[in-house]
Amino acid sequence: MTRTREILTQAAYGGTECSETSESQSCNTQPCAVNCVVGEWTDFSPCSQTCGCGHKRRTRPILTQPAYGGTSCPATKESKKCNNIPCPVNCAVGEWTPFESCSMECGGGSMTRTRPVVTQPRHGGTPCPDTTESQPCNTQPCAVNCAVGEWTPFCSCSKECGGGEMSRTRPVLTPPAYGGSECPPTSESQPCNTQPCAVNCAVGPWTPFSSCSKECGGGEKSRTRPIVTQSAYGGTDCPSTSETKPCNTQPCAVNCAVGEWTDFGYCSKECGGGEKTRTRSVLTQSAYGGTECPPTSDTQPCNTQPCAVNCAVGPWTPFGSCSQECGGGSKTRTRPIVTQPAYGGTDCPPTSETKPCNTQPCAVNCVMGEWTSYESCSKECGGGSMTRTRTILTPAAYGGIECQPTSETVPCNTQPCAVNCVLGDWASWGSACSVSCGGGTKTRTRPVLTPAAYGGSECPPTSEDVPCNTQPCAVNCQMGEWTPFGQCSKECGGGQQTRTRPIVTQPSNGGTECSATSESQPCNTQYCAVNCVMGEWQSWGPCSKTCGGGNSYRTRTTLTPASNGGTACGDTEDQVSCNTQACGAY
Repeated sequence: MTRTREILTQAAYGGTECSETSESQSCNTQPCAVNCVVGEWTDFSPCSQTCGCGHKRRTRPILTQPAYGGTSCPATKESKKCNNIPCPVNCAVGEWTPFESCSMECGGGSMTRTRPVVTQPRHGGTPCPDTTESQPCNTQPCAVNCAVGEWTPFCSCSKECGGGEMSRTRPVLTPPAYGGSECPPTSESQPCNTQPCAVNCAVGPWTPFSSCSKECGGGEKSRTRPIVTQSAYGGTDCPSTSETKPCNTQPCAVNCAVGEWTDFGYCSKECGGGEKTRTRSVLTQSAYGGTECPPTSDTQPCNTQPCAVNCAVGPWTPFGSCSQECGGGSKTRTRPIVTQPAYGGTDCPPTSETKPCNTQPCAVNCVMGEWTSYESCSKECGGGSMTRTRTILTPAAYGGIECQPTSETVPCNTQPCAVNCVLGDWASWGSACSVSCGGGTKTRTRPVLTPAAYGGSECPPTSEDVPCNTQPCAVNCQMGEWTPFGQCSKECGGGQQTRTRPIVTQPSNGGTECSATSESQPCNTQYCAVNCVMGEWQSWGPCSKTCGGGNSYRTRTTLTPASNGGTACGDTEDQVSCNTQACGAY
């Protein structure tokens, strides 16, 4: 319990300091009953196992231990089962079989191999990888023989007279490749239009035009060109070999003419710099590129001596801040010079003035000494206190800031005292195993009699498991769906195509065995097509006429006839026109 007294007059100017203004004495010193107080439950811990039945636990702290007959604490730990799902089983596959034969002998085929599934994935285990894979084989190209098309008609003659040529071609339908037979010639030519040609007149280039006969007002200039080749055999005649055209038709130039200057006029100012001007007239204007007119007016400075300037000042500014806040200071105001005096003008008046301010005494603020270090704490745990002090070096005066308290006490070692964990005895093992085969567990537990708190030693595990029913379970074989039948091994003449199905689950531990994983069927049993093969063309025979238009012939044989829809054979005889010039022509 406490009593207090007021300070009627504060000590000042070195007077006696005030003593304490409050005092306390103890009362009702017997201890109070303290009930146990517990905190909130923590979140459950992660499960001790990810599958196959584990445990997760949570705790709550004792905030206040019971004392002096207060109520005891409830349980501070609890446990429950979790993740009682079966553990995942990952897929396991066997070794690859050897690759099968290639599906084609050339041009790119494929060959395949497979591997069995030994253990099927269960309960979310890793899925199986691919159980079949293919790779290319016999990728070398097949040999391709050249095949050519029919001859085009002969094109027009390369010249209308004097002897030209006409030609024809045939296309390459299939170029030879990868060692196939090469192509025969695909173009041939013969002569045409051998009669002499007419000769037209040819003239040389024009010479440059001659100089103009006049420089302005209209003249003439001319040019010529030579005959290089005279016309013959009915060719075109020669054009004109000379020509004339007008030049320098523009008017002749007229130069400008001006009169004499007038006298200078009066000056525009009496001081500070003015101007005076004189002029002259244009007698003849320039025309047709003649000399342009010079300036017709002229200006020069005058009365350049400076004018007198009087001083001009602006308005006073407001008085500035006082130089001191107390004890006597000063404040000042100014005015600017707007125009400085010059050339004999009037001088400027004063531009600043000062007056006194803040003549009252200054306040004295209290000055405190440094805090001493805190004393030792009164308790090591469960809540104590510690104190520090400081002295007054300068008391407050004239309204200065008053002094603060000279001592302060703070709590310390407020942490609760440590409590170590205490456990009870183990219970007996449970009788039931968690699974009938494939590996299960059974569990026993022990209770927490006193939970750890405030940094006391933590509790060791309160449950433990042992394995049971570890014998493997029987697994029956499971087959996947058939794949579509693959590519036929031949394009015609009878081949084979195959399909497969994977083993999804291999049998184990006495389960049912697997049936066949592949089967084949015939395909492309139709006869293969045979394309026609033609022999080379023989040389052209003699022309049936020497002039007026005849024909020349050549032949070839059929080496292999087409069959079963193969490419049909072309013509075995060919002809062209020859000696088409008129009889008796030169």
